[in-house]
Amino acid sequence: MTTRHWTGLAAILALTAAVYLAAGLAGAYLAADDFQWLGGGHTFTWARLLYVTGGDRFYRPAADLWFAGTTSVCGFSLPCHHLLLLAVHLANVALVFVLASWLSGRLGTAWLAALLFALNPAYTQAVVWLSAITGVLCAFGYLGSLTAIAWSWQTSDEGPRRRREFVAVVLFGLAAFSHESAITLPVVAFAMWWLFGPPRGSVRWHLPVGLGAVVAVFAAATLLANRRNALFATSGYRVGLHTIDHALDYVASLYVGPSSPAAHVFIVVALAALLWINRTTRFGALWLMITMVPYLPFTTGNTSRYAYLPAIGFSWAVAGAIVAGAERLRRVSRGLSWAPAATYAIACAFVIARFGPFAYESVRGHVRSFEDWRIRSEKLAAAVEIHDGTLQVSDPGDPLIDSMYLEPIVQWQRRDYTTPVKRSHQTAK
Repeated sequence: MTTRHWTGLAAILALTAAVYLAAGLAGAYLAADDFQWLGGGHTFTWARLLYVTGGDRFYRPAADLWFAGTTSVCGFSLPCHHLLLLAVHLANVALVFVLASWLSGRLGTAWLAALLFALNPAYTQAVVWLSAITGVLCAFGYLGSLTAIAWSWQTSDEGPRRRREFVAVVLFGLAAFSHESAITLPVVAFAMWWLFGPPRGSVRWHLPVGLGAVVAVFAAATLLANRRNALFATSGYRVGLHTIDHALDYVASLYVGPSSPAAHVFIVVALAALLWINRTTRFGALWLMITMVPYLPFTTGNTSRYAYLPAIGFSWAVAGAIVAGAERLRRVSRGLSWAPAATYAIACAFVIARFGPFAYESVRGHVRSFEDWRIRSEKLAAAVEIHDGTLQVSDPGDPLIDSMYLEPIVQWQRRDYTTPVKRSHQTAK
């Protein structure tokens, strides 16, 4: 990597941070599962990492460790918590840049892919909601694992190559135990190897065995942890024709377009074109389609934060298509050496103008929506009474605040995770 590479990446990271901070990220409050995860961080014990057999909760020990660490560092400082999540997002942007640069061999592709991913407004919930660190941390392990695999291809020395493959397996473990969507990584890794990897005759068994071992442990832990999960018991997650609509709607959200029959036809044609243009666009399109699969069976509809991982493939595919167009322009515009550079500059300006304002408004919207949680949480905590050494909290009958959030909200508001909380059966007026 040259100084030119790092300067461009630094500019993208600075722009991304500026958009999120200008939209008020550092002053954002909390919502829903944020209270539970922060409470888990403040009361963390190592024994929790072994709790796999409950049968009614997702097993995400990497997220448990994250909140244990961030609550130790940040305490009750919400700006600190939000900025740490933003830092992981920026690290993911950097990994997108590095991986795209190594595999495509085109600096323009790397810059555009990183910029498109950094400013995509479809997934902003993932960077604003503290509980969405599960997906952002998963993406970090996902990208890191693929980057380590690509790094291993850059040496023929057995020792360094094995060490890099080991790093890839460990990072896949981080991804898998952050969020279940990481299960798609072996498929994406195979596509990456098929399109960009070393000659077919140099197939190695170490890496597939390592990835397979992580899949086996992950599958066993997930089955044990979700035997009685309400999401599956109520058929809130099932295969059906609704998955097709969800997939098309996710792609539409990634380019901030309409979701209509005409738009859906355009999406299908565009994906077919991306699969055909070249191996870079093909890899991006495959990444997009493969990583969407775990999210499509939800019957409740699409969720902003679930667009985070697919957005990487979308960005890669579009960046590859733009660069392919610039290369085509260079060949047909003989003597116009400035044409490709002008194309890249116009593309970057268009991405910033097109996605920047949407990203800002999306972040701003999430931050503003948290103010309702702030007001209602403060009201709930103010009504708490202390009896016999316990905090008595009544269900306010508020449709926004589910009963499962009552205890963690009161504990967070009072900065007290030691006094027992008892729910009153009487609804507060």
